[in-house]
Order: sequence, then structure tokens, then C-alpha cells
Amino acid sequence: MTRHVMKLIWNRKRSNGLILVELLACFIVLCAVLTTGLDMLRRWQVPMGFEVTDCWEVQISGGSLFALEGEEAEAAAETVMELRRAVANLPAVEQAALVFNAPLSDMSSITTTRIDGQAIRMQQVYLEPEARGVFKFDLVAGRWLEPGDGLLDFTPVVIDRDLGRRLFPGENPLGKLLPLVDREGNAKEAEGPEDIRRIVGLVSAYRKNGRLGETDIHAVMVPNRIEQSYLTVSNIDFRVAAGTSGAFEEQLLATLRGINPDWNYTVESYAYRVSDRQIQQLMPLILAGVLAGFLIIMVGLGLVGVLWQAVTRRTREMGLRRALGATDHGVRCQIIAELMALTLVAVALGSILFFQAPLLGLTGSIGYPVLILAAVIAAVVLAAFVAVCGLYPSWLATRVDPARALQYE
Repeated sequence: MTRHVMKLIWNRKRSNGLILVELLACFIVLCAVLTTGLDMLRRWQVPMGFEVTDCWEVQISGGSLFALEGEEAEAAAETVMELRRAVANLPAVEQAALVFNAPLSDMSSITTTRIDGQAIRMQQVYLEPEARGVFKFDLVAGRWLEPGDGLLDFTPVVIDRDLGRRLFPGENPLGKLLPLVDREGNAKEAEGPEDIRRIVGLVSAYRKNGRLGETDIHAVMVPNRIEQSYLTVSNIDFRVAAGTSGAFEEQLLATLRGINPDWNYTVESYAYRVSDRQIQQLMPLILAGVLAGFLIIMVGLGLVGVLWQAVTRRTREMGLRRALGATDHGVRCQIIAELMALTLVAVALGSILFFQAPLLGLTGSIGYPVLILAAVIAAVVLAAFVAVCGLYPSWLATRVDPARALQYE
């Protein structure tokens, strides 16, 4: 039966060519959308490593804070510290800290180190020790940063557990130094305490961009010392008591403006930031899904039309099969079998093309397991869709009157 169906397809290769191209395009689009969806589902299942419920942030702007130097930078840093202390003393605030490169923020400080020629990307997060109380970081080994760390002759850092495993596979990373390399990836000598970064603790994770963000960028949490310019441009992140009313925001702004009215302050809830970031991250998938849906509908309509026309042209063939004793079920199975064979060819060709994507660097950190699962689901969905599209044309084939068809012979 299979050989007969493939022979029928080959004999009508011109008429089947358009259907094959449509099915091929449909399969590749389905694979792409499903790959993105499955990768997002995988990301969603990975813990963020922090909590942002009841968390808020004050963003400070005004003047060129990044360009300040010397005494101006020190004065601005002292003012920022005074603002942070004022926020922490508010009755509704449970904990407050200065953080540069905070979770879900637009700030970023990415550096790259190399191990055995392999590049490892890292987020540098400058923060105060109180930040753990704000975001409830999940410390799994070692200790957290402490207030006296800024006086040490080295810089203690806390990294995420996966980074420790990549840097020191099979070893305990606590107490070891982060590799120091230049832009070319070559090892270089430390020039001061800031370059000597000793690992003192491990957190479970730090997903800066939320559950749907990238999972391959690791975190290095560094004390936000007053000597560092990051202190001046940090934001004030704080946790409030559950059930705090909206009137708190007015009190907060009044307190900040009372200390320095020349700067601008933007207060934002992390609840809003989370929803906004997730919408941004899901929007490409939603748009791709809508476009894929329209494409599949168009392919389905074209498939029904082409099959309808093909059945009409094959009236004598269908009538002859009926006259020779073929049942309605047998005729329907033949039409569906031809479609399934075409779908199988399209899936085979599409898989060959689709699995070249990682070799061309088009899939990023998405591995073959996700690609294979996406291809399997796409093949099943496409086969079911094609079978549904072939139901009506196959029913038409069973309506052919054998006597009418034989009069042409």
C-alpha cells in the first residue's frame, strides 16, 4: 500500500509540488514558533533566585551623575546614602538597599571571562548587604556580603551556583578567585583589591530579566562601596509591609524631595515591572503565533481547494475503484494516505533544514532536545491538520457514481 501511494504521488508530482511546498513552509514555521514557546516554558520552570513581591524602587535622575568625579562624586554619593537611610526609616519600609543593575531593570553591566577558551558572560551586580533582605536572595552555600567587606584587601563576591560549577567543575568554588582576563581573554595581573574577587557565597540563581529572560548569563554580586562610582548611580530598592496603601508613594516622594529637591525621583512597583517585562518578552511569541495561525489557515484553505479539484479530475479513477469493489472507507483512506505521505515528505525535508539552525548560530542557547521536541510536536500537529483538511475532499471521492465513471472507458 505504501509503495502504491508513493507511486501515485510521484506520477502527479507537478500537481503535488505546490502542496508539498505549502506543507514544508507550514512545518518550518510551526517548528520555529514551538521552539520559542518550549524554550520559554523551560525558562519559566527555572527559579529566579529572588522575590519581588511588595518590592519597590526609586530611580534617581538629575544632572550627569555618571560624569561626576572627585569631590562632586563623593558629595553625590553621600546624598544618595542619605536618601537611602531616609527611605529605610519610613514606617512602611521593612528593608532598603542601594543596588546597581537591579532585577528587571534596564541597567546592565555585563563582563566576560574565559575558561579553557570558552567565553562565560556575567552580570555584575553592585549592591549593599541589605539587598538580601529586600529581594530575599536564596543563599545556598557560604556567607552573604557584610558591612565590613569594603575594608578588606580583596573584594568578596557572591556568585550563582551554576557559575561556580562552570568555573570550577567538580570543585568547591568557595574561597577561590574569579579568573581575571583582558578583552582578548588572556590572564592579567590584579591592580588592586577590586580586581581580587574572592568567592565567599553562592546563591541558587539570579535571573535578572525574570522567568522568561535569558538563563545563560550568570551573576557576580559585588559590595557597593563608596569608592566605586556605581554607588552614585544606584537606585534605592526596598521592601514594604504587605498591604501598604498607595498613599505611601506620596509620603516617600515628599521625604526624598525634602532632602534634595534638585533631583528627579521615579517610584515604580516591581509588580508593575514584572507584568510589563513579561508582556514585552511574550509579544514576539504572540505575534509569531498569530502569523503562523494565519499561514496555517491559508494553507488549509488552499489544501482543501487543491484536493477538491484533484478529486474532480480523478472521477474516472475513483469510479473505477468503486466498480472494482472498493468501499467508501477504502477510497477515503487512499486520499488521506496520499496526504499523509506528502506530509511525511514535507516533514523529512523540513527537518533537514530546521536542524541546520544550531550550526548557523540561529538558536542561541537552545539545544537539540528542545528542537527535536518542537519538530515532533509540529509533525503531529501538521499531520492532524492535514487529515482534517482531507476529510471533505475524501468524502467527495466516495460520492462518485461508478456507472457515470465507467461511461468514459
